[in-house]
Amino acid sequence: MTFYPGAKRFGIKALDLNSDRGEPQQQSLNWLTVLVPFNAVTQAISVYVPLQILALGGNVVQIGYAAVVYNLALIPAPLLWGYVCDATGKRRVVILAGCLLLLAAGVGLYFSSSVLQVIAFYALVAHSVGMLSPSINLLLMEKLPKEEWGKGYTSQNWYTFIGQIIGAATGIPWVLYFPLHTFSLACIGFSAASVLIAAAFVKDAKVTVERRAMVLTAQGFLARIGQIPLIFLRPPKYSDFLSVIRSARQSLTRELPVIFLASMLFNASANLFFTSYTPYLKENSLSDSSIFFLSMYIIIVNAIVSRVIIQRFKGGVSHLTASNALLFRSLGMMIAAAFAIFVFGKDVFFTTLLVYSMLGSAFVYINVNLNTLLFKALPPGKQGGMLGVWSSFNGLALLAGALASGFISFYLGYSITFFVASILIMLSSIILDSYYGVTRGMMKEELLS
Repeated sequence: MTFYPGAKRFGIKALDLNSDRGEPQQQSLNWLTVLVPFNAVTQAISVYVPLQILALGGNVVQIGYAAVVYNLALIPAPLLWGYVCDATGKRRVVILAGCLLLLAAGVGLYFSSSVLQVIAFYALVAHSVGMLSPSINLLLMEKLPKEEWGKGYTSQNWYTFIGQIIGAATGIPWVLYFPLHTFSLACIGFSAASVLIAAAFVKDAKVTVERRAMVLTAQGFLARIGQIPLIFLRPPKYSDFLSVIRSARQSLTRELPVIFLASMLFNASANLFFTSYTPYLKENSLSDSSIFFLSMYIIIVNAIVSRVIIQRFKGGVSHLTASNALLFRSLGMMIAAAFAIFVFGKDVFFTTLLVYSMLGSAFVYINVNLNTLLFKALPPGKQGGMLGVWSSFNGLALLAGALASGFISFYLGYSITFFVASILIMLSSIILDSYYGVTRGMMKEELLS
């Protein structure tokens, strides 16, 4: 039996990653169903909150504030609760607490009568998401034998997709026949279901792993980082930031800073674009029901591309694929900027279908390829510090994108917001292609000389 240093310190047995032993599979996956109602709530609330802020008399700037507060509550959660998981080995308690916090947020949203109250309870939703992310992934690795991890991650992804689709789909008829503010009752129902499932099915494993185990395999790393673009194995130190800065100054060690910058631009672009997109749709008189449908549509696009295209071309992970997907997503945002100038009213529903098709399909390629490049570039033994720096930079990018989105849209217009988002993600593609293109050229010259 292998012991990780932190696990030994707290008296916790650790899973030997070189062993294929694990708990029987038939009793290991039913607990993952907690992800269905949990993600139904988080997805539904991500659509509901901007709509409710507008219904209460708010505007795109206040929606930007809500996105900023959401990210401020989300960023420290994986670090804090990941540490709790490592220190106690109690994943069940953290998962159950996350579901209870989500339930409390739903109840709070139902009784909210001001924009400030809605934003405050939205922050609780964010923190609950950060609580479940490390605990779910650790428990999955502990309950399945190593050769079944891939299957477990696939199940995790599909339960997540199913939950998100159910959450968005529930909103379509609900807001059509009932007042918008009552939709939080549906969220309360889903949250209560997640609490009951967590209490009934989630059990701690007999052996535990530390968070660092998630960066030892590509599958575990991609599964964890695909949920939240933040992964703290420990708080980053000043020396970690200095190390990244020094690496950026030398061509031979520049790969990691290049990936960091590309990832920052990608995440800033996403928050810049999507924070303003719901108020843009409402300004063009789209119904709340239509907006829930469009949210469901982009999730379905993500799910189909994940299932069909990525599996068909597995093994084709490269910087070129990431760069091309970034350019394709940039084109989608550029088209959205053009539509915001020339298309108005209910026709925006159909233009959004095109834009979401492009953004959703590109996202899967970017997520897999860019994060795989990051995994391969992490220096052995320094993953904790480097991922702490990467997460800090990404957190700042998410905050900056959300904050800038509201102000740019309010003062300059939605088309400018979408155009700036497109430029940011285009720069991300150019930076990746420039670095790896030069690197390939240097390698060819060395081989020929």
